[in-house]
Amino acid sequence: MKRLIALWIALMMILAGTAAAAEDSAKEGPEVFSYDYDLRFQLDAETFPRRERRHAQGYADLLNALEFRGNFTWIPKTKSMDLRLEIVSAANPDVSLSLHLFGLPEHWLRVESPLLGEEAICFQPDGLMAFAQRAWETFQLPLVKGMILIPRTITDAFDCLLDAWERETGDLRSTDALPHETLEKIAEEWREALETDEDLRKWILAVTEPLADGELVRKEIMMIPDMMLAAFGKEDLVVDSNNRKLILCDPDEKPIFLRTDSAHAHQRVLFPKETELDYIPALTYEEEEKDGFLTVGLAASLSRSASADAQLPDSIMHMEIRGERIPESFPADSDFTASISMGGCMLTECSFLLNGKTGANGRVHLELSMADTPGSSPALICDGTVTPARWEGPTEYFIADIHTEYNLFALGDQSLSALVHGAEKGFVAEIIDFLYEMPASACQSILDDLERYGLLQTIMQQ
Repeated sequence: MKRLIALWIALMMILAGTAAAAEDSAKEGPEVFSYDYDLRFQLDAETFPRRERRHAQGYADLLNALEFRGNFTWIPKTKSMDLRLEIVSAANPDVSLSLHLFGLPEHWLRVESPLLGEEAICFQPDGLMAFAQRAWETFQLPLVKGMILIPRTITDAFDCLLDAWERETGDLRSTDALPHETLEKIAEEWREALETDEDLRKWILAVTEPLADGELVRKEIMMIPDMMLAAFGKEDLVVDSNNRKLILCDPDEKPIFLRTDSAHAHQRVLFPKETELDYIPALTYEEEEKDGFLTVGLAASLSRSASADAQLPDSIMHMEIRGERIPESFPADSDFTASISMGGCMLTECSFLLNGKTGANGRVHLELSMADTPGSSPALICDGTVTPARWEGPTEYFIADIHTEYNLFALGDQSLSALVHGAEKGFVAEIIDFLYEMPASACQSILDDLERYGLLQTIMQQ
């Protein structure tokens, strides 16, 4: 199992490559994307497993009683964002909570809100993995399960490995072979990155820390370069390449890896090839733009080979994500679908289907259903508008202030106590009317989770 986890992490390198390709194509788009939004949600607790419905009902009552308004702006050039959010009571629009989250060119995110009074919180996205790991170690909060799949954390972690690969293979021509010595050079660069690259090491630690034998798994991960060499064999690889396509084949000319890129399409394929671990890795990523709509598909798996011991699990992991007719820009008239399914020993078994409809007037209607129960009621419905807006420009701030504000990812007992003391008056003044409008079931579900993870006691001690 430990080697299989290491092999799964190796597959993530190609996932990072597909994200990088999509990012490169986005660089040619507009300089700023800015939208005003006004949205309402309806969550149906009856679609949850029976044992979770009572707890989920509290969150459903809360979400269904709110409206979400504001503006979201994304600036591709600086990879920064600006989010203004107002959470309004649907029953009493005069009662609301607001916050402002915006990115700085110095790679910080800053949070302002009346809830914080005169205080402000800032953090660096680079610290997401370390923060998630700390939350697991301290409160057993499973944040790492989501953090490890955020595109930013994947690309940050695996860029060093992909750079080494691209640097050695990017100029291959159809008359070339990929010498085994080149693969050995790539393997050596990978070994160094696994030992020294901080982003990669944090990602690996976040994946393995919750495991009972995490230390052993990390040792196996360090063997990924050797696994790569073993998978490709000891002979030179055959190359079939032109300006848009690269195919790597084994000495028998059976394809191992395919990469294609064009102005409107990208593809990555890792062809199934049985390994010494008795499991077959496979990965396919496809992206196509046509007539203003995007179709994208990702499938990754580690499945037991036919010759393997029948007592071994059929699947270590499988994941499939697909989107069809997704509009490239808003507003636009469209009917689109998106789906995700995953499972196996390493991933939580789940399957979701999203049906969406957008209009040229900015209307948005989304329905999220459990894909394994066709015909059932949607678990979540979103209705509202998303319309283009004029960006007001970056928020004024003093970079020196960041170093005197509270860093969310570095809060200790003293700094947390100081933050609570500084924000308590503003927090109480803002929250009291809001809580009065909220369903009692919502308050109970939130308190249950705070107590479950030990957060309630921590808060009460401040």
